[in-house]
Amino acid sequence: MAPLKAKTGMTHFDRDTQPKILKKQFSSVLNKGEDISTISDMGPNPHEPVGHITITESGVQTMLAGLNPHKAPGPDQLKEAATELTSVFTLFP
Repeated sequence: MAPLKAKTGMTHFDRDTQPKILKKQFSSVLNKGEDISTISDMGPNPHEPVGHITITESGVQTMLAGLNPHKAPGPDQLKEAATELTSVFTLFP
């Protein structure tokens, strides 16, 4: 999960604090007037964490070139611009 910034201004990277930040954010938006202490805790995540993901230019180019413009959301020109966009998409960590 990407780092999250709490209302205190601190950025959190740990898996214990991030769910709490999200719970506060969503409960403040979705449960107006509801006491957040009544929201049940779902317990620990039952899924294994995802390991390190490596994104390569050739992998991105393959994925972009294989897009079906009739199914993919976004501009139809994305497939044609695959070569130019590949290096941009590999910049993301």
